[in-house]
Amino acid sequence: MHKYIIYILLLFPILLKASPIYNVRAQQEGQTIVLIYDLSKDAYVSKVHIKNENGTFDVSSQYLSGDINQEVNAGFNRRIVYDVLSDYPQGLKGNFQFVIDSKVLIKKGKVIVTCDRCLDEMEQLIETDDKLKVKLGADFSEIDDIVIVPEEDGYINVAWFIYEFIALSIPMKHVHAPGKCNKDMVSKLSKHLRVSSDDEEDFDDLEEIIDEPREIDPRWNELKKILDNN
Repeated sequence: MHKYIIYILLLFPILLKASPIYNVRAQQEGQTIVLIYDLSKDAYVSKVHIKNENGTFDVSSQYLSGDINQEVNAGFNRRIVYDVLSDYPQGLKGNFQFVIDSKVLIKKGKVIVTCDRCLDEMEQLIETDDKLKVKLGADFSEIDDIVIVPEEDGYINVAWFIYEFIALSIPMKHVHAPGKCNKDMVSKLSKHLRVSSDDEEDFDDLEEIIDEPREIDPRWNELKKILDNN
């Protein structure tokens, strides 16, 4: 799962390009501030912060309700209600921004890879829960699992990070399900390939695919005579 930080200017939303959240609106309803947003893909919306000239401050979850601190399905008009006067009885003063943290949910998917057995393309199921933490700072840098994005840019291209997460989730061994391999290729393998006992189950469908008898290399017959004599 990936983490993006979205900066929202009250009444004048500013949205990071990499975020699944878009079309953000902020409005006052009674004694509360309501953040309304649309979500392009399922995500876990986790936190809200307030940022002003003095720094960034977490908003306690006890003052938040709605589509926050939970997995939110993609859709329109998602709402976060902030009971601002319970948090700040004197109200918020000056220039400030709201910050919303969201984690894009990448649970399961499929990639096209080459079968280790027959070399045809096949679909490989993958599952990952990797996270990418992004923060704003002075210069671009990577520290452990945190990426610092220049504040003046305000966006990050996550394509390479997603590629790495997917590549690292692909199993070391990927073969077709029994009976799904290219029959011509498996026929050739069955004539020449010798496998260890540890790999036998990966090739246990060869006999089901090949109807014709297998020719044995005559050199093996001479070696078999030696074994039989012992």
